[in-house]
Amino acid sequence: MKSELILPDELNKAVKQFLAGTLAVRKTMQGQAQDIGGSWLAANDLNFSERYLAAVKRVTPADIQRVGATLSRT
Repeated sequence: MKSELILPDELNKAVKQFLAGTLAVRKTMQGQAQDIGGSWLAANDLNFSERYLAAVKRVTPADIQRVGATLSRT
């Protein structure tokens, strides 16, 4: 990952799978409560998970490469 870009199709598939899994949890009242509670505990922000999902949708192949290169140096 640090030397070559991930293919856009691969990234799109991973993002869709992540979003589908996250949204599937929210189908029940318990899942919605866990999501809101987790957002509050993690960030003191009831809308944190929405902002997080929006950020996931904006990830680019270059972002993945940059993070991979950073992690390989540690």
